[in-house]
Amino acid sequence: MVYRDLSTTLSSFVINYVLLIATDSYDEMQKLSNTIFDATTISTEMEENYGFETEIVINPTRNTLLSVIRKYSKRLYADEDQLFIFYCRAW
Repeated sequence: MVYRDLSTTLSSFVINYVLLIATDSYDEMQKLSNTIFDATTISTEMEENYGFETEIVINPTRNTLLSVIRKYSKRLYADEDQLFIFYCRAW
């Protein structure tokens, strides 16, 4: 039977996260056509080809956006974990 050092095994387990925030609806301008499509495309690419865990937040309110960012800021990350945040909106 082979025994592994659990601390070595856990530290070598890397988790990569992607948070995608896409806004296409505005009060002061026409609805945008690509932001949600772009976020969805990036999500699929990052999951299928790079093994990232993805979350897409579509048209968030200010409170929702702050809540999601707080959630990721409170998460415990290992040294090698990665977080990629993509915010797609018109300025």
